Amino acid sequence: MIRLLGVVLLAAFGMADKALYEGSNKFAVDFYKSVKDDSSNLVCSPISLQIALAMTYAGAAGNTAKEMKDVMHFPDSLKTTLEGHKALLDSLQDPVLKVASKLYLDDKFQVKQAYQDNVVKYFNSEVENVPFGTDSTKSAATINQWVEEKTNKKITNLITPDSISPLTKLVLVNAVHFKAKWKDAFSEKFTKDADFYVTKEKKVTVKMMYQSGHFNYANIEELKASVVELPYEGDKFRMMIILPNEIDGLKDVEERLKATTLTDIFSKLSNIKLDLHLPRFKIEKTLELTKTLEEMGMKDLFSTKANLTNMSDEDLRVSKVIQKAFIDVNEEGTEAAAATEFMLLTRSFDFGIRLVMNHPFFFTIRHTQSGLDIFTGRFKKRKPKVCRTRCQLRRQNLHS
Repeated sequence: MIRLLGVVLLAAFGMADKALYEGSNKFAVDFYKSVKDDSSNLVCSPISLQIALAMTYAGAAGNTAKEMKDVMHFPDSLKTTLEGHKALLDSLQDPVLKVASKLYLDDKFQVKQAYQDNVVKYFNSEVENVPFGTDSTKSAATINQWVEEKTNKKITNLITPDSISPLTKLVLVNAVHFKAKWKDAFSEKFTKDADFYVTKEKKVTVKMMYQSGHFNYANIEELKASVVELPYEGDKFRMMIILPNEIDGLKDVEERLKATTLTDIFSKLSNIKLDLHLPRFKIEKTLELTKTLEEMGMKDLFSTKANLTNMSDEDLRVSKVIQKAFIDVNEEGTEAAAATEFMLLTRSFDFGIRLVMNHPFFFTIRHTQSGLDIFTGRFKKRKPKVCRTRCQLRRQNLHS
């Protein structure tokens, strides 16, 4: 039994083989559409998941490997796939980004030496033996401590002792952490309470940031949405936000999204003066992805039909795939471990176009050099505050 855990704050992507590059864009969109839930905020990292699955793919054979290749849009050649991932991971060396992989083996379990050599060579993975079979508490603590260290303590308690069984032989973990400042920061003195329309009938109050400046922008007719790009310091990463023209238009925008659409958008952006209003937002999400990947076509990997004979001669299957993600967007920048008017745009003779992010929108963080999306999600509504003392008093009054 294998537990495959994609631990995510943010993953990035560099220049790699062209076939892998194109396939990664397709998988990113396929994955986002498969995990999106119309009712909630979302943050996910297709690239982080791809790295963890690619490490598994290196040990797959037969129909299991074919299904994985088809879903991930990997090149036909395993060597090309492995070398492409080494190139992308090598390109991610940056002070604002940490990407790390680790292979945990039960201390009585052996993988084939060729497989272990490949995950170390092509994925820069560390390898460590832990007592899965005899001490699940110690094993879980060891993994969680490593994850916390690699994600600046943004991801904690990823794995619980009761999720480890005597059948657990191997755990793959990919952990990422991204923290970057905006190229042009928002000033806190301009941040004000403002309405955010969850639906046409329902609104909540958010902290709305503001700045006036030049941004890459376009209104894309085929998407029925406006697009704005916010660069981070160093210009190696950028956030792209897609704001539907209609308050309830996000679902239609998401349905229209394709890998080619996202790539084409950047060629349509023009640098113009914007009066930009963007809410602060923070999203945390845990995704159990086993069923999602099965529905995408990766069926054998999770069944008794699993063929991982390039990893080990033992009968193995993947039991669970979990991704934990976190994003915090504020005036200074982004850490990731993402006006009352209905009209989207109005003209201002003094400031140019006024763009108010006051209803649900899609966002992605993109690696500038490669043009690949490393982190995607949606902001739909402010997370309600937990009410304790006041709610307790209210209940007491009702019963008195």
